[in-house]
Amino acid sequence: MSKSNTLETQLLTKLFTDQAFTTLGSISLGSNLYIALYRSDPTDANIGLEANYTGYARAAVARTSSAFTVSSNQVVNTNAVIFNQCTAGTNTITHFAVFSALTVGTMLYHGAVTTPLSVVTDVIPAFQAGTLTITED
Repeated sequence: MSKSNTLETQLLTKLFTDQAFTTLGSISLGSNLYIALYRSDPTDANIGLEANYTGYARAAVARTSSAFTVSSNQVVNTNAVIFNQCTAGTNTITHFAVFSALTVGTMLYHGAVTTPLSVVTDVIPAFQAGTLTITED
């Protein structure tokens, strides 16, 4: 069984633009969502390897209609999502995930990046506007 496109769009609108509720089941949602970088597929169970280069932290993105655009059953970032600069270490980023908190929290969505990103000293990883797409199906 799958959700209808109407329900998917309503869920995305509420989740990413902070309309009408601050909890979704047992998930506590603040004013931001947090985008994480992964070195392997986190899977639905969040068992992947999150980025660990020196300086890494999840990127906070406001849950607003100016930060995300929702259309039909899809949400896209409106602005660039910029991570902290790598000051040491190396990572190859293959996946990303959306979390409810800066540390730990609940993983809400995950997916593969279009092209793996090599992160080395002085690199500032980013998703440019319009490149982080999440689709409900």
